[in-house]
Amino acid sequence: MIPKATPKMLSQQLHDLEECGMLHREVIPDKPPRALYSLTPFGRSVIPVLDAMCDWGAGFLDGLDIQPPCCTKKSAGEP
Repeated sequence: MIPKATPKMLSQQLHDLEECGMLHREVIPDKPPRALYSLTPFGRSVIPVLDAMCDWGAGFLDGLDIQPPCCTKKSAGEP
């Protein structure tokens, strides 16, 4: 969770990611309406890059007694 992220900020970021083709937005016509977001193939293609950046950062922070917030060890079978 991003501290102090306002609903307006989150909405704008999701809109930007949808516009650049990284996210797909599906509107569910409930009351009130809901939106489901999922990664597009392009969005999924960025995951290995982000994983590599996170691994690099974790290695860089090794020995500084800092727990990197972005990296968690994946369980077997997780994407």
